Amino acid sequence: MQALAPTTPEGDEPLSEVFLQLNETDFPKRYLPKGPNGERLSLPAPARLTIGNEGIKIDVIAPEDRGGYYDSDYEPPDFEDNPPLISMSFRKDKILGLIVGGRTRWHPTALLVIADPTGVDQGFTLTFESTDSNNPDWHIKKLTKHVREQLGVKIEQVGPSPTEAEDVPF
Repeated sequence: MQALAPTTPEGDEPLSEVFLQLNETDFPKRYLPKGPNGERLSLPAPARLTIGNEGIKIDVIAPEDRGGYYDSDYEPPDFEDNPPLISMSFRKDKILGLIVGGRTRWHPTALLVIADPTGVDQGFTLTFESTDSNNPDWHIKKLTKHVREQLGVKIEQVGPSPTEAEDVPF
């Protein structure tokens, strides 16, 4: 059995990157960044979170203009396809917390809480969902580990932990 290396078997994905789906945010539309060609954020969308010692960079795949419809064989772009990205970065002193333990109907979620730069509200949230079909909880655990260890950000657990949820006797 081969041990896990610090990167994927292909060697191109650092462990500080987490791939999730950005489902929603309560940031006012005016404060959201645009893509390189003026694309506006359209959710849900694939997201890549890169966690470093100074903060988090979030890249979201910009929506493709497909003439208002999708072919039945349409495959949305992946990060490997080098699509246009909408990027946002948050310094660690602006990250108020990470809330884990929530779920959509089928998948685990994580809410990243960011300080309101205007001071009107305490903060805004970005809600991420792990849609991996093999082990969705792993991606949320990976995000939690890196946010805690690299940024020292407060982690809040809500609801039952994944192991408690699996121990239901029926």
